[in-house]
Amino acid sequence: MTLLKNSNHMKKNSSPSLAELLKRQTDRLKAAGISTARLDCLVIFEDTLSINRAEILARPDFRPSQPKIKQIELRVARRENNEPLAYIRGKAYFYGREFLVNHHTLVPRPETETMIDVIKKIPLPDDAKIADIGCGSGCIGITLALELEGCQIDLIDIDKQCLKMARLNSRVLGVKTHSYLQDLLNNNYSDYDLIAANLPYVPAEHIINESAMFEPKHAIFGGKDGLDLYRRLFDNTAKHNHPPSYIITESLPPQHQQLASIAKKYGYKLSLTDDFIQLFVKT
Repeated sequence: MTLLKNSNHMKKNSSPSLAELLKRQTDRLKAAGISTARLDCLVIFEDTLSINRAEILARPDFRPSQPKIKQIELRVARRENNEPLAYIRGKAYFYGREFLVNHHTLVPRPETETMIDVIKKIPLPDDAKIADIGCGSGCIGITLALELEGCQIDLIDIDKQCLKMARLNSRVLGVKTHSYLQDLLNNNYSDYDLIAANLPYVPAEHIINESAMFEPKHAIFGGKDGLDLYRRLFDNTAKHNHPPSYIITESLPPQHQQLASIAKKYGYKLSLTDDFIQLFVKT
């Protein structure tokens, strides 16, 4: 009887199995309305336990240590509060590569990857000079540096914390870029072949989802109609003796016609529209 009591006591105080823990945390996220609850939990488990998903699923009876369980619970609690998974992990994937991110930078979006596909089809010179304006984590400019061998990349942002992250990502991914703390093209008279601009474009009164509320507002909202920053960008080009041949932007589909009208005023013709992406060519 004594042995049985001790055995039960040990069982009562032992750590939950992976299967039990995964179900418990998944149910927790489901109750919070997280549509990707199980997937998010698996990612959190992978990061925290430093084992891959296949091993997690293949070892349902494995019992993590109490410190690891605590880390998992804290990270799930952050996700339960709708914090983006990328901020919890400190990284996100863009065009097949891992980029470091934090609360100063936007989370790279899959739709922005189309910008890279479009740029790769443009007949740019081999040593093209490209500016990634509003670079954030640097994912656009750094990806172009890796995909277009020989091009020169300038990373430009108004937020020094974003530039710090962009520089770090440049080093981690092994590319040479130049970074500048400045407002759009103000006081910058470099001759660019192409400008890639994923600027804030969400209208001021637009309601964003709960996850986006964790991201920097100045990198999301672009004024009453969302296009204030783009107006200023195209106006900046008029001050240059050699305006860029191409400007590629990201915006909401309902904004495309108005953005094309703005670009036309400054001598740019709409060349391509693809969902959120627009390519303008200097006429």
